[in-house]
This record gives sequence, C-alpha cells and structure tokens, in this order.
Amino acid sequence: GEHPVRVESMLKASYEEPERVERELSELFGLGADLVRCAVFDERSAEVVSRLSQRYRIMADLHFNVDLFYPLARGGVRSFRVNPGTCSLTFAKEMARVC
Repeated sequence: GEHPVRVESMLKASYEEPERVERELSELFGLGADLVRCAVFDERSAEVVSRLSQRYRIMADLHFNVDLFYPLARGGVRSFRVNPGTCSLTFAKEMARVC
C-alpha cells in the first residue's frame, strides 16, 4: 500500500557491556530497524543510551524512572516512551516542551 511500515525493536543487551549494546544496535539497524527502544532504569543505562543516541535512533523507555528524563534530554535523546501510570500529565507536557 501507500503507507510505510516501520520496523521497531527493543534492546536486550546489558548496559554493563556497552560494546555489546552497540553491537546489538548496529545489527538491528543493519537489518532495517527504524527505531530501537531502550529501557532506561538507572544512571548507568541513561549514560549509555545518551552516548549511543548520537549515532542511533533510540527511544528511551522511562516507565520505571521518569527522573532520568532530564539527563537523557541533555544527553541528546529526543524520543521517549513513558508509562502513563508513572508520570503526571503536567510532567508529560513538560517532556513534550523540552523535546
């Protein structure tokens, strides 16, 4: 049809092994992924995701810790997923304004 199909995946590698994370991202994008969603649950994962977002199209999945939004946004991440049960509407609007 005339509507594009987008391929999205979710990262499985541990942030304790940043090289493995990058290798997995490279493989996923090499296979045609348009976006890879990465669960961000602590400062270490936020660091790794921020760094890799400079080279890859990443969506930071913040359903565990919305406080990591600001360091991720400052690090260059521009795509976020938030579980509606973990943040207020006011915070969601602030996220949209910052991005």
